[in-house]
Amino acid sequence: MVLKKLLIITGLFLFFIGCELPIEKEPPAVPVWVNKSQPQDSVETGIDAIPEENSIFLNWHPVMDEDMEGYQIYRADITDDLDHNEEEYFELIGLINIYHNPEFDTLFYDEDVQIKKLYRYYIRAFDYDDNLSQPSDTIEYKLIEKATLITPTDKEAVSTSPVFKWRNTARTNEIVIRLEEFPAGNVVWITRFNSPGYAEEIVEKRYNFDQSAKHSTLKPGQQYRWRIDCIAFTNPDGTDLEGSESVWQYFTVNQ
Repeated sequence: MVLKKLLIITGLFLFFIGCELPIEKEPPAVPVWVNKSQPQDSVETGIDAIPEENSIFLNWHPVMDEDMEGYQIYRADITDDLDHNEEEYFELIGLINIYHNPEFDTLFYDEDVQIKKLYRYYIRAFDYDDNLSQPSDTIEYKLIEKATLITPTDKEAVSTSPVFKWRNTARTNEIVIRLEEFPAGNVVWITRFNSPGYAEEIVEKRYNFDQSAKHSTLKPGQQYRWRIDCIAFTNPDGTDLEGSESVWQYFTVNQ
């Protein structure tokens, strides 16, 4: 009888150790946003306006968990950015599967936005077991009106030292002129300066007025592109919190 009981106990013990107990899976690591570049940096990173349209660009570092599947993007529309006590309602606005969208696995363009409205964002990572990470830090941005470029364009004769003219559509604190060789994309001149501070007036600056360009004059026969970035408000570190980027304008210097 004792032997029979021992055999039963031994059998049950072997049965239980032969069964793997379920292991609770840890959720993915918390995503981290890419640091925002300064408006005058040659390489632009982090949350920003884009030239092509009124959209907000988001950029984060990849989460390297081995069973990662994707990211969820959440947004809150801030109706009064001066009221820091207002209740915020974050909504899911984007879902990215890193294997279905390998080229955009850490990028997102929020196209459903309005100018002069503040948007706040966070993201969460998820894995194949539907485990969600904790929310990331929040970041925010507000679009303002784009500057309207006037000259130079490819429809006119352009000298090796052109005058850049644009309409200051929005009242802004600072302006950035960006000039690149096209199509190579080599940066020739980026200058950041205080805005005249008035709206709907034509503003003009001669090429290399601040002596910061890579070349004292532009190359005859070379095609270029330029744009105007407007900055209405900055964070304490000087990065823009409210701004816009004009569309690119193209021109070729006379032979």
